[in-house]
Amino acid sequence: MKMTRRIFKKTFKRILRRCCTIMDRKNQDYATEGNAISNFTKCLSMGVMPSKSVLVRLCDKFARLCELSRKEMEGYKPSVADESLLDTVLDIINYSVIYVLLREEEERLGLGKKGNNG
Repeated sequence: MKMTRRIFKKTFKRILRRCCTIMDRKNQDYATEGNAISNFTKCLSMGVMPSKSVLVRLCDKFARLCELSRKEMEGYKPSVADESLLDTVLDIINYSVIYVLLREEEERLGLGKKGNNG
């Protein structure tokens, strides 16, 4: 297998655009226009930092990735047709970016420091 740097960068950017499209669609179902992270911040009322809630989601996605990968080698097809191994990897990419976004916002607001909601 071989790929030039130019093709690699072009492909990498195409995949990131695909991730952005997925994020845009899903965010419309989970949050509001005025607060695009509202679905992640709801956990603050339970004393859980938003970034921690994303780590839980990532753990779920990694568990799914491991199971789908194992079962794929055995000829298994996913029960949920629109959630393939590749879809799960793209979700992991998006949740990883959201984790960084939320951590930066928590740090900016001073959340998670002793005495400040954490």
